[in-house]
Amino acid sequence: MQICIAGGDMRAVFMAKLFAKSGYRCVMFGFDNTACQKSGVEFTKDIAHGMQNSAAVILPYPCKKDGFLNTPCSGRRIETDSVFAFDDGKRLFLGGGLPYKGENVIDYSAHEDFLWYNAVPTAEGAVAIAMEELDTTVYGAEITVVGYGRIGSYLTHILQGLGAKVTVVARNRKSRASAEVLGAFAVGFEEIEAPLSCADLVFNTVPAKVISHRELKILPSGTAIIDLASLPGGADEKECLQYGIKLIRALGLPGRVAPAFAGEALFKTILPILKSRGITP
Repeated sequence: MQICIAGGDMRAVFMAKLFAKSGYRCVMFGFDNTACQKSGVEFTKDIAHGMQNSAAVILPYPCKKDGFLNTPCSGRRIETDSVFAFDDGKRLFLGGGLPYKGENVIDYSAHEDFLWYNAVPTAEGAVAIAMEELDTTVYGAEITVVGYGRIGSYLTHILQGLGAKVTVVARNRKSRASAEVLGAFAVGFEEIEAPLSCADLVFNTVPAKVISHRELKILPSGTAIIDLASLPGGADEKECLQYGIKLIRALGLPGRVAPAFAGEALFKTILPILKSRGITP
């Protein structure tokens, strides 16, 4: 059985290797970078060739970037519509943040297993950025984590293991209780001033603007906010500059810091979906 992997970063290459080992014939489209062409799968620049005989098309997460298919391993700008032009109602399309809906279109980024797998390299990559930004050690640093979902909770766990003094900001009482039981401080958004006023670093994991003028005024000048949330993120870049705050948008960390792990996570998430649709080697 043939599948087409259209676009994506290096995690898609690692994913393709696993599908090939499992007996699938993999054709990859949108990977012109020769550094990617060592995976033992077929690469093509002809989208029609990639789609022909493919029972499923696996798209990246996020599917689109700047209005085009997300193809960081290619110098070409590919219209997303050109991929979905091959939607015949039978071919299965899987991706993250897909711009289309339908019974044959599945957003794997909404699956719980993918979200948890994705949290691990995201959190670890975020800590690596923090180590570069801080002028002190993570040990003993006052760090505020805004949001306590999958990424926020695992990030808090890592930071505590490194000896940071972590304060979690979360709306949900259950989340705050969970953070406190595991040894962190926890406050609601109405009490965010105290942890921000002494923060050496702030992580945001909430995909909404939760850090505005009120919060930025409180932060010590020069403090960095590492924003892990999907765009538009939790803070505005112009507003941050106004208050001398450094905003770091850390998107796509899994593909950058741990492509092998992230590729395996995609494989583990997508394989059961394919099998449930009868798309087997």
